[in-house]
Amino acid sequence: MVRWSDLFPSSSNTLQVNFHCGSHQINSWFFRYPKRFNDYAKGIQTELARYDIRGLVDERNESIGKKIRDTELKRIPYMLIIGDKEVEQNTISVRRQGQGDLGSMTLDAFVKVVEAEIAEG
Repeated sequence: MVRWSDLFPSSSNTLQVNFHCGSHQINSWFFRYPKRFNDYAKGIQTELARYDIRGLVDERNESIGKKIRDTELKRIPYMLIIGDKEVEQNTISVRRQGQGDLGSMTLDAFVKVVEAEIAEG
């Protein structure tokens, strides 16, 4: 059961964005993601901090599905999924709490989405 009081706007959450790094090509019980995913995510995190958007890079060696589920349970408003495609295309894959996948977008487009939501308040 979801209580509406549990769903706060992005601006009121301590953590607004959670980064998940991984690849859909990994078929192993132990997930070891390339360092370039985490480096890319940390670069995005630094850029978002310039806009006062708070985030955390999840560096646990867990499957993407488990990281997404954990973030949904914590009710963190946005998840940014970083993988091969995102690094190659210089984009981020965005998921919104309660809405699901919003697709791939540039960092600038994501910043505009979050700023618009905060402005609506």
